[in-house]
Amino acid sequence: MEESHKEGYYCTVKFERDGDKITAYTKNQGISLTNVTLIKDGQKDIYMALTGDQCAITDIRISNNQ
Repeated sequence: MEESHKEGYYCTVKFERDGDKITAYTKNQGISLTNVTLIKDGQKDIYMALTGDQCAITDIRISNNQ
């Protein structure tokens, strides 16, 4: 599996907002992850960041499918 990671692969991360709840979804190598974050301070604007401390993130595509 380590070799396939070195070669790179496509991954999709989806973010949804429902009021004060932000949900992130992703699936990789057959493992599905879901993360739910509650916004407790009433902020209207929320910013997301993608980071890769041990990998390179390239070819980022953003869509606003609702």
